[in-house]
Order: sequence, then C-alpha cells, then structure tokens
Amino acid sequence: MKDKRIRNFEISKLIIDWKLKIKNSATLAAYRKRLTKTSSDLWKKVLPVAHSLKYVVLSYFKKNEILSIDLSGSFIKAVVVKREAGKPIVLSAVKLERTPDHRLLKEEISELLKKLNNYPRLVVLVSSDARFLSSELPISPDVKISSDKLQEAVRWEAEPYLDFPVSEGLFGYHLHPDTKTGEKTNTTPVFISYMSKGKFSEFRTLCREQNLVLRRVYSEELLKDIKSIGAADKSLNIDAEFAFAADAALQELKIRGERFLGINDRTPLIKRLKENVHFLPAVLVGIILIGFMSHYLYTRSSMGRYSAKISSLSKEKVKLESTLSEVKSVWEKHAELKKEEKELCERREYIEKILPAQHKNLLALLHGISKAIPDDVILNKIEQDEKYAFLLEGYGLRAGSITLFVTKLEKLECCAEVKLKSIKEKERRSDGKDVLLYQFAVRLELRHD
Repeated sequence: MKDKRIRNFEISKLIIDWKLKIKNSATLAAYRKRLTKTSSDLWKKVLPVAHSLKYVVLSYFKKNEILSIDLSGSFIKAVVVKREAGKPIVLSAVKLERTPDHRLLKEEISELLKKLNNYPRLVVLVSSDARFLSSELPISPDVKISSDKLQEAVRWEAEPYLDFPVSEGLFGYHLHPDTKTGEKTNTTPVFISYMSKGKFSEFRTLCREQNLVLRRVYSEELLKDIKSIGAADKSLNIDAEFAFAADAALQELKIRGERFLGINDRTPLIKRLKENVHFLPAVLVGIILIGFMSHYLYTRSSMGRYSAKISSLSKEKVKLESTLSEVKSVWEKHAELKKEEKELCERREYIEKILPAQHKNLLALLHGISKAIPDDVILNKIEQDEKYAFLLEGYGLRAGSITLFVTKLEKLECCAEVKLKSIKEKERRSDGKDVLLYQFAVRLELRHD
C-alpha cells in the first residue's frame, strides 16, 4: 500500500513538472516574440539617429566648407565655398547643360561631380520645387511664443498657397528683418519657404546615391526676393550664373542671411524627446548595441587574424618537419659515410703498412712450402685466417710425411709459429685401391716485425 502511494506521488509530481515545462515554454515563446518586436521597433528608432549622427560628424569636421548645387534653369551649376577667417572663398565652380526633358538628373549630377573632382560631402540645393512666400503673421512682434506655435502659425499662413496637404509639407521661415522698428504693429512680416516631403525625400535619396549628405533645399524665388545675388556676385568674384548657388552657400555658412530659410526634414532633438518618451532609451540601447557590435566585430576580426596566423604557422611547421626529416636523413647518411671512411682508412693502413711486410714474408712462405712439401703430401687450400695467420689444408699418404712437412715449416725464417691443428685418417675408396689416407690442417703465423 505504501509503495502504491509513493508511486502515485511520483506520477503526480511528473505531471506537475510536465505542465510547468509547457507553461514555461509558452511563456518563453511569448517573451521571444515580444523581444523580437521590441528589437524591430528600437531599430526603426535607432536608424534615423545613425543618419543624424553621420550628419553631426560631417558637420563638425566640414563645417567651414559646403557644396552648393543649383538645379534651376537649363544648366546645373555647382560651387564649392569655404569660410576662412569669416570670409568666403570659392574653391571651384562648374556647370553642365541639362537634357531637354530634365529626366536624367542622377546622371547629370554624377557627371557634374566628376568635373569638380574634389568636393565636401555636405550639400545644399537650389530648386524651383521649393516655393517662397512673403507674408505677415497675425502676431505682434512683442509677443514671445514658442517655436512650435510659430511653426503652426506658419503652416496655417501658407496652407492656402499649397498644392499638397499641409501635413505632407516641409517649411522654413524667418521673421522679416524690418520687424525691428520703432512702430508698434499687430502683425509680424515673415519669409516662408515650403516644399512637399516627397520631393525632399527624392532629393535626399539622389544625394545619398552620390555619397552626399543633404542639409537644406533653398527656393530660387527666395534668393531673388532677398536681392543678395548681386552682392554675392561681387564679393566672390564669380559669374552671375553661379549667383544662386553661391548665395545659398553663403547662407548655409552663416556669412549672409539666415539658414532657417532653407528647408530640411530634421526634427529638433528636444522636440523629438518630448514627442517620444522611448526615443532616449532607444538611443541608449542603440549605443549599447553599437558597442557590443563593435566588440563582436573586433573579436571576430581578431579571431580571423589569429586563425590565419595559426594556419600560417601550421604550414611552416609542416615545412620545418619536412626539413628536419631531410636533415635527419642527411645526418644518417653522414654517419654511414663516416663509418665507411673509417673502414677505408683501415684498409688503406693495411695496404700501405701491413701488406708490404706480409707480401715479403708471404713470398718467402710460398717458396719455403714448395721446398719443404714431401712428394706424398698434397695441399688443396691456403687461406688467410687473420692479418698475419694462414691456414693450410691437404692430404698425405703417411702420417710421418705430414709431420716432416710441419717440421720443415717451423724452420722457415718467415714463420713465427706453426701448429698442426688436426690430422685424421681418411676412408678408403670403394674399389679397394690405395689412396691418400690422412687429412690434415696446419695453422701458421708470419712474422710482422
């Protein structure tokens, strides 16, 4: 009974664990889905920030130099203006005739930039697509209002003149310089420039394809109305046809006029923070992600370098092992040659020193053997046993003849020692005839002094 309760308890525990796993898996899937959506939203918010940072960096390092392109008229005109010690300097000015249908703007700008050769990445455009309006706002100059309210007033004032919805427009404005007078009025003169967001987006895309950063678009009508063309022409010493482009560059460099008259689609950072409370966290997350990504790329690059180095060292190791094997083989051959050299030296010593003495005693031995050998003794073998020793083998008819032969050899002056090693009787032949009955072996040693 007890075992059954324990088994039921274990089964219940397994069921509970299984349900918890299913619940945790569902929670994890929901969390992953939510995290993916959050990451996508953050990326959409961080991407504009990246473009803004690019603009800020370029503005900081090239803030005294600007490229201005005039798209109005039958020619595209471009000037590069640099501010130095508060004065403008034209670095280059080129123009290019446009096609009659004005549909090849991308190719025309690309050709124009090739003529410039060297130019900054920050650019402003002058276009007839940007319109201009001189009007009066129903606001007293003495009343201080926020920029947001002033922007709304400008939109309301320009709305009757727009050929697109006001929500699809971009506006630039500046209070008229004549507002600072002694007279009190209930209206404020203002310059307003406007164009559609779609057209501005087309210009920005066009510039981005040419690796340019678009800062503002200026209205041709505005530049005519403020009557600064002649001044720009005289101060910069350039042709009048480049005046619109030059004047837009002067305004962008804060040398003449106000930059707010140009149109852009950038939202101030403070306003962006007020409108979207998630913007600042998105920026921080973006910076953190960039840091992690940089670390990851650096680590990956380092691993790539180390892998390449390991591969190179492995190849070098294989080469060294092959070389070491060859050296070992050569060393073994060297040892064999040393051994062979030693043997050849010993043979040379034998031939040069020992053999001549042996040769003299050997001739005397052979002559003595021919004199001392009895008639009934036959030698069938003379073999050198050592350096100075020889072995004589043969047959004899009688043992006494063999003994006599050994005694005569002992008396030879060339022999240092003579010894009868063996003597034995040999069997008779099957035909019964007499043969040499004794076989003997004599060892003798020559003198070598």
